[in-house]
Amino acid sequence: QETFVAPVSVPRLPSRFYFLFLKPVQTNDLDYKDKKACQDAYDKIKADVEDGIAKLLKDRENDPFKDFGARVFYEAVNNRTE
Repeated sequence: QETFVAPVSVPRLPSRFYFLFLKPVQTNDLDYKDKKACQDAYDKIKADVEDGIAKLLKDRENDPFKDFGARVFYEAVNNRTE
């Protein structure tokens, strides 16, 4: 006879969210029939987004307060509640 062990999930404490807003993409002058121009615009936008994600991942890795406990402790010690 086997003993059933239910899977256990341990919730993680909340972490920070990281956002990066890039400059708007202007497509007013882009001719949708010009495949090369569309591909060039796509490649540029894709590269910008990938660079932005890489920057956010690097910033998250270097953030001393990315973990909930350290952030709450810092805020409590320094009377930061905003």
